[in-house]
Amino acid sequence: MSELTNYEKVEKLLEKYAEIDIDIKALEYQIKIEDIKGLSYNDMPGAPIPSNASPVEIQLNNIEKLKIDKSILEFEKDSIDNMLRVLDDTEKTLIKYKFINKLQYKQIALKMNMNQDYLAEKKSRIIDKLIPYALRYKLI
Repeated sequence: MSELTNYEKVEKLLEKYAEIDIDIKALEYQIKIEDIKGLSYNDMPGAPIPSNASPVEIQLNNIEKLKIDKSILEFEKDSIDNMLRVLDDTEKTLIKYKFINKLQYKQIALKMNMNQDYLAEKKSRIIDKLIPYALRYKLI
């Protein structure tokens, strides 16, 4: 299996970008659930704990890990947002329609009032334009 090119890596990054907000929100929900679990106290003994850590410590460690995971995703999203600042409004719109809304070129052409073939070519130029920034910011 061959390794992905930088072009393909940027495409994957943009596809992932569309899901980052969903992942961040899911982590926020998990943190809330862990907080609620930590607040509920039951007099009944639970399962034995394999280490010397108390259930409270384990709960706090789980919450801390979730918060770190959330921070990493937020940083990644901010880094991608920063990279996308090099694009003009038309280029951003095309990227939004193609990677976030996951529209086909025919649909994008109707929305942007442009030729499908031109949009496909423009997308390629945009990806090529983003590669140096993705490399510089260590996103790929």
